[in-house]
Amino acid sequence: MKLLYLPLVVNGLIYANEQIYLAKAFSKKFEVEIFDFYNENGHRGNKLLEIVQSFKPDVIHCQFQGTREIDPYILKLIKISYPKTIITQWTGDVRTEPISQMVEYGQYCDITFVCGKSLIKQYQDAGLADVRYWQNAVDKSQIGKPSKNHKGIVFCGGRYTTFPQSQERIDLIERFMKFSDFSVYGMGWETPAKLLDWNKQTELYQKSYLILGHNNVGGIEWWFSDRHIIAMASGRPHLCQYSPKLEELFEDGKECVFWRTIDEAVEKAHWLLKNPKIATEIGIAGQKKVLKEYLWDTRVKEYIKEIKCLL
Repeated sequence: MKLLYLPLVVNGLIYANEQIYLAKAFSKKFEVEIFDFYNENGHRGNKLLEIVQSFKPDVIHCQFQGTREIDPYILKLIKISYPKTIITQWTGDVRTEPISQMVEYGQYCDITFVCGKSLIKQYQDAGLADVRYWQNAVDKSQIGKPSKNHKGIVFCGGRYTTFPQSQERIDLIERFMKFSDFSVYGMGWETPAKLLDWNKQTELYQKSYLILGHNNVGGIEWWFSDRHIIAMASGRPHLCQYSPKLEELFEDGKECVFWRTIDEAVEKAHWLLKNPKIATEIGIAGQKKVLKEYLWDTRVKEYIKEIKCLL
């Protein structure tokens, strides 16, 4: 089968490394063509139509998210001209409400995939008929290698002011700054910002003693950021913010450690620092969980099962 993949690449940053890792996983099961629509010069819609006409994909998988670089009507034209071609879209990101552009594109997609179970009903209520759960993952190259020199607590993520839990993140980092060996990486914390690409984050995580996690948006069932999986893949313990029903996906205190309040996060960080053997065991167990259930190869197998009924 042929698959045309439209990843979202903004300012050279690849959301969850899809262009590298998801495309790599897709290529094991499909003949893949990639269209970097966001960075295309000229009329992106016409270019997409040209690629579809020449490549004749069986499946088109898109990650438009909050962009509108291609008029949604182009997808309608594709469906009219190639009615057997399956079109899907996915977002590995969340907002408090459905992303309006995704709702527009979704009118002409056979399936819209989202990364949180609560989001399914939100997008269905917004008018999309077929919405399904499909979660973030990592590539095997992001699996951390054993290291004996683990040091410090690290947090990767931007300092924002517009998300529902932005202030909580600022307060969290302020509290953790009191730890003697705490580092923060991301936009907005200092000038110039300490920015790391995904591979550098993987290296940083696996050298750290403990990884701190926080969500900009809360209350979404079965949702966690791509960094959650990258952190667990490192083999080091991940102190992550709890989201509804997260215990159905990960075992608290065994594969990662949940926190619900800043006080609890601080308390559990101290506990992990005082118990290096337990911290190491949690990190190893978390990594095993990722290898078993959270690789892009696994996600592609799931994807094929989801679209089979439409072929």
